[in-house]
This record gives sequence, structure tokens and C-alpha cells, in this order.
Amino acid sequence: ESQKTDTAVSILPLPAETKDAPAARQTTSPGDLSLLPGPPATRFNAIIKTAATRYGVQEGLIKAVIKMESDFNPKAVSRAGARGLMQLMPSTAAGLGVKDAFDPEQNIMAGTRFLRDLLDKYGGDLDSTLAAYNWGPGNVDRSRGAFLPRETREYLVKVKKYYSQFVG
Repeated sequence: ESQKTDTAVSILPLPAETKDAPAARQTTSPGDLSLLPGPPATRFNAIIKTAATRYGVQEGLIKAVIKMESDFNPKAVSRAGARGLMQLMPSTAAGLGVKDAFDPEQNIMAGTRFLRDLLDKYGGDLDSTLAAYNWGPGNVDRSRGAFLPRETREYLVKVKKYYSQFVG
């Protein structure tokens, strides 16, 4: 599609993210993070910041994927069986070493690592990365970008909208 104009974005933190630094430094107590107070988008900031730093993925992108995948619900389960904040399929989670996909830290760290792997595979192309996250890398590779199902095209639009909101 023609939406690829500026989707090959830098994956290093943008200056706009620095204004969120005080919130990102907040620490979380042990236990069920889903019980923490605060808006869903900030509740997991400490984990998201750690994952972003470890894997070189913008915090805003991680938050956008979480918003789209689970709306920040760590207990979310899809009809297809994807689990947790970043909606990891059991086979993907197992391949990334996740023991409990409902644990926010394990889920965010593994989901971010998967995003990093996809960004590397697709040369930083955000559309291909997000399409592969949603539809699966095998499907994206087989289609060679010639066809994306409507659900995946809509997914790209929504995630990029959330992404711009989280970094802007």
C-alpha cells in the first residue's frame, strides 16, 4: 500500500519520549502488576522502559502494540489463544523462553524481543514488522507484501495511530 512513506522510522528513542522519563522511572512493587493504580498506559512503564532499553525499541511502539493487542490487560486471551499484554501465541512465547505469558514482565520482555527480531528481519520497515507481528512472519514472507488481509491492514493503521499518540 502507499502508506509506506515514512514508516521506516528510527527505532532509537525520540526526544518526545524524554518528557515521560519521570513516569517511566516509577518502580513497581512485587505481586500482581495488574492491581497497580494508575492509567493502564503508565502502569507498566518501568517494564516497558527496561524492554525498550534492552532491545532498542521505542517505548511508544511497545505501548502502541500493547494498547492494540490487549488494551493493557495482562490477563487478555484472544480467540486464537494469544495471551497477555502483547498477545503472545503459546508457541512464540515458548520459543522466547516465557514460562508465564500472563506475567507482565515476561510478556513485555518477550514481545519486545520479538518486535526487535521482526524490525531486524524487515530492515526497520514498520509496516512489514507490524504486519508480521499481527499476521505472522511466514504469512508476510509468502505474500511478499502483495496482499495483506483487511484485519492486518486495519491493525497497521490503528497501531501507527497509537504509536504517534504515545510519542507525540
